[in-house]
Amino acid sequence: MGIIVSNNAGNLYSTQNSSTIIFWEFTPSPIFKLVWQMGSSLPSVTAIKVKLPAYELISYYANYTDFELNVAMAFGSSPQIIKVEGLFDITTDLGVPQEQNSLIFYEKTLNFSFVNFNLLSLGTFFAQADYTLSAINPDTGLREFIIAQAMYFQIQVVNIATELLEYTWNLNLLNELYFSYYSGGTLPAVRDVTVYHNVPFTVAVSDPLLLFAVTASINYSLLEISFGPGISSLAVGSYNFQVTLNYGTGNSKTFDVQLEVFDTTDSFFVSTDTIIFEAYRNATLPPSQLVNTISPTVWSVNENLPIWLEASPIQGNGLTDIYLTVSNYNHLPTGSYFFLLEITNETETKTVEITLNLHDFVTHPFLPGKVSFTEALDYLEFNSEEVDPTFIEIDLQIKIFSFNLYEEINYSRQYKLPLYKGLGQFHIGTIVHQLLEEIKDLSEIVPLLEGNYSKVQYAPAEVTVLFNEKKYDSDDIVRSGSIDLIKFIKGHKPYVADSNLCLLTVKQQEFTRITPKSVIGIGFIHMSNPVIKIIKNGQLQEEYNVLVFSSSPSKIINSYYHFKNNFKPGDVIEIQISNDFEIRTQRFLVFPEGVSSTYFFFENDNGIIEAFEFTGRMKINNSYTHVTNKVFSNLFEIEQKVHSWNNQSVVVNTGQLLPTDHKIIDAIIRSENVWCSFENSSGSYFKVDSNTSKMTPSDTFKEDNSFDVEFNILENSDATIYPQ
Repeated sequence: MGIIVSNNAGNLYSTQNSSTIIFWEFTPSPIFKLVWQMGSSLPSVTAIKVKLPAYELISYYANYTDFELNVAMAFGSSPQIIKVEGLFDITTDLGVPQEQNSLIFYEKTLNFSFVNFNLLSLGTFFAQADYTLSAINPDTGLREFIIAQAMYFQIQVVNIATELLEYTWNLNLLNELYFSYYSGGTLPAVRDVTVYHNVPFTVAVSDPLLLFAVTASINYSLLEISFGPGISSLAVGSYNFQVTLNYGTGNSKTFDVQLEVFDTTDSFFVSTDTIIFEAYRNATLPPSQLVNTISPTVWSVNENLPIWLEASPIQGNGLTDIYLTVSNYNHLPTGSYFFLLEITNETETKTVEITLNLHDFVTHPFLPGKVSFTEALDYLEFNSEEVDPTFIEIDLQIKIFSFNLYEEINYSRQYKLPLYKGLGQFHIGTIVHQLLEEIKDLSEIVPLLEGNYSKVQYAPAEVTVLFNEKKYDSDDIVRSGSIDLIKFIKGHKPYVADSNLCLLTVKQQEFTRITPKSVIGIGFIHMSNPVIKIIKNGQLQEEYNVLVFSSSPSKIINSYYHFKNNFKPGDVIEIQISNDFEIRTQRFLVFPEGVSSTYFFFENDNGIIEAFEFTGRMKINNSYTHVTNKVFSNLFEIEQKVHSWNNQSVVVNTGQLLPTDHKIIDAIIRSENVWCSFENSSGSYFKVDSNTSKMTPSDTFKEDNSFDVEFNILENSDATIYPQ
């Protein structure tokens, strides 16, 4: 069971007012539609009831505590037009769980208000409510996201009154309004249908056996559907009826009513012995299916249902409808799954063979609790089995967090992906990579240029994905799906990234050359409170605990900077990052000091600032540009200088390197953010930009392993001349 934001099998169209609580379901279409006539009063506050599973009853979450529901509004390019409980973002506790038909869940009623409609022009506007359930993980003590689902608001602004009508019924798990009746028993209970409308309507039924009554209100009416005593003469079987709602100037809408007539309750009856579900991973859940039971005594179903099957209720007597639903199957391989459902009363057992045929609609490598990387080759891969041509409509809701302050920046992006022979790929990381915050100043990331310390870095981007498969000719939705929460980190996937602890460094766990004067800077991902150990020649020198006090947003990227050391040539230095289960080690080999020290900080592929020291010769070049103007003096034309400036560059030799250190030199040359300091690791640092166009990292006859790298000095050289 996911987050249920209603109990409606289709779109719900509201008028300008509604004095009832609206139920809203995530599938098959998460859209709340509202029509507003320009110049009229704002729609009244709309109450929407949200149901959430009692996750603490699931063994995996049994020890989780402090469950919270967060609702955040996003508006894309439109103004802020909807508030939840008077705000654009709220967090609320869940209260006390409830039980209904053997299902245990939390229920929250949220009030949505409408504002700023005067800023809207004619047309259609969208807003989104993101529902996120979280709780405290007992192992880490941190708040963890469990499930997230989204709901759209579609606001249609018109300049003339629009005739509008739609209907829904509570706890509707099937596409038709369903009744069951057994011969000689009591008549079926009345079923309520809520009709939302802004014009009068009339009701017509396809058979006089079907009765109705209407209780009218301003913008909605309660339509009561029932059957009269005439059905007692019907034979055992299934009967179909229709109810037509006529409204406005010739408009009408029709819904189906089904009546099942069964035999007497003197014997144990189960309506079917076979049920087949066709489901697609990561897509809309298939409709629930119904099993009718008649039993003179109490019956119950198997105690241990498979993880992909839900039954409600699980016991009863007399005439009872059992709703069967499949879910929680996205982690299963495609194929067919079978289960024999046993329904047992005091005297006998009936069986229903249930088959789940699981197909792939979309496959992807994104897993809950794992980070992804923007430049990794991780795609949404769609595989449609539709005969008619279809396309995929993709909606991305992206949250970026600013450096240090972690202020939330929301982006909404929509795309349409054509399918070729039913296949298509979509790369989310490319979009996220372009939106991540750019480093503007070294001090944002490395605030201190002395001592040894760790620092929290940027928060991963958070992405929610919604997608619909649609037909070209009718724009009808074939199936829908979503991916709840993907966390993205900048760059390519590191060497080890399948766990909750990995290094974000160029060299990963390879040896890197340093000198006794070098600065060390590394980055890493963690999901708990890691321990940093500095080990020299196998002996522990220093140890730090990295404490994380906040999990919203997820501050799981850290850097460690080491300015002060007592290293000597020949030492082997290890920086170990460890948690309770794993260890990652960055290794360094200490070389003698070189002829000169030029210190660099550079942004690596993952958006982390690393440090490296060049130990070879350094040369500064001055390139002058002069602006002149032609003037006449003593009847001669001469060039007179009116302005000039100095474009400085520096050529630095790396000094002796280890065979694999060319990877760092390559990263420095390609980096868009590089800062340099001459002779002093504590600065001052100024920004440079490599213009080196060629490097030879491997040469059979090359005896020394060093490179000359040229940089443009991006400071105002007229004000600051190097060397100082």
